[in-house]
Amino acid sequence: MKVEKNNSTEALNTLLSLNKYRFEGYESATITTEEADLKILFARFATTSRNCHTELIAELNKLKAAVVKGNMASGKFFRIWADAKAALKSKDRKAILSACEYGEDLTTAAYEKILDTIFSETENEQKQLLVSHHKRLSAEHESIKSLYEKC
Repeated sequence: MKVEKNNSTEALNTLLSLNKYRFEGYESATITTEEADLKILFARFATTSRNCHTELIAELNKLKAAVVKGNMASGKFFRIWADAKAALKSKDRKAILSACEYGEDLTTAAYEKILDTIFSETENEQKQLLVSHHKRLSAEHESIKSLYEKC
């Protein structure tokens, strides 16, 4: 099965949008939280998503595909960061980690869905890139999950 350019382009733009929400959310969380360990963790997560975002833009440019400037991720991602922001203001560590953990669930699930549907029967640079992103994001998901479970 050959991946059609428009399907892969749409998928890459969706993940681009998702990573933008993620790095903006974690950058804001880094500034807002007063907990030193969370500041470090959130800064690392923001950097990961900023790097994924940059790599996705480079891939779209290589494909000579349009880079969508608006939002292609679902409204769920916007709500997650709104919930996380509210939890940060309340300074409730468990609520903060719960909101972040849910966001990480959705992020890794989005990558898995795209890898399973659009890139399932192909082996190319795009798939390798997304698998690499998924591994990094999954490791970060496990970090948040572990912290949440300790609360």
